[in-house]
Amino acid sequence: MKFARRFSLFTTVMAFVVLFQGILVVATEAGDACGTDWPFCNGSVIPDFSDPLIFIEYTHRIVVGMFGFVVLANFLVALRVSKGDRAIRRFAGGSVFFLLATAGAGGMNVLLETPPGFTVLDIIAGLCLLGSLISLTIALRRKPVVAEVGARGSGSERQCSDDQKLSQPSILVLAMVLVEMVVGAFFKHSAASEVLMGIELSERLVESMVISQYLYFFHAILGTVILVSVAYILFLATHFRQLVGAAYLLVGLVLTEMFIGFTMLMSKLPVLFSSLHMIVTLTIFSTGTYIAAKAKLKDTFEVAAVEEKAGVVVSSGDGRKAPIQLRQEPGLE
Repeated sequence: MKFARRFSLFTTVMAFVVLFQGILVVATEAGDACGTDWPFCNGSVIPDFSDPLIFIEYTHRIVVGMFGFVVLANFLVALRVSKGDRAIRRFAGGSVFFLLATAGAGGMNVLLETPPGFTVLDIIAGLCLLGSLISLTIALRRKPVVAEVGARGSGSERQCSDDQKLSQPSILVLAMVLVEMVVGAFFKHSAASEVLMGIELSERLVESMVISQYLYFFHAILGTVILVSVAYILFLATHFRQLVGAAYLLVGLVLTEMFIGFTMLMSKLPVLFSSLHMIVTLTIFSTGTYIAAKAKLKDTFEVAAVEEKAGVVVSSGDGRKAPIQLRQEPGLE
């Protein structure tokens, strides 16, 4: 189990690195540097790395290829130790599904020579893959707790209620962050941002100033709603004394993202601020996923104890069983 936890954490960190590379590819517009002969680069297995754009794009392709095998290996390791745990199986299966979706969207992106707006599909699949891996890592770190017969009382119910009060708004905020990222990505990759600022481009998916303004205002309003919502999550976290550090980090990241977004608009979208904006937004999504998964899954999962011949067998209710040591009370010999 210890190896499974560490390997899942490694896979999650690698996913973040792959997405960071993708941000760099988009920011430098290196996506077309290797042409359309994916998975090679301009017809070569070892291209001319003297061109920095080729180096950025081709190393991204290599790392993505390696990452695919790592995710599949992580899936198999997780299944081996799951012993029927539905949460582990669900997130492990989701990681493979979104890996295939990401590979398909990325491959089509290259073959179609990065059409305006199409990159959004790649971003959605990549974010869902990252979210699945973060949740899987947290699910693997949970520990079973044996529930005593008849001991499920007000204390346990109150703890469950407290967890729900934090998990439900956290999941809602995470959904809003995902929508905001998708809208922001579409706003940029459809060239709506350039239309809003009067920058001429040869390829545009959105050419209407009205649509560009609607997208921008919706993105800004949603960002404000998210700021209020994460402030509420911070209030809940401090009240219930759960995930306080992560909640403070989330609020700080949202404020930073809003500041960078405003600076981007004022400075005509330079590469530096555009990259920083996407990195901070990616970190917001990762932190939000962590809070939502921790609040929903908790640090432990409750299992029932049923008596069998030589002792007690722990049953998780989903098919996983493991013998536990019976503790003998004094005076009962």
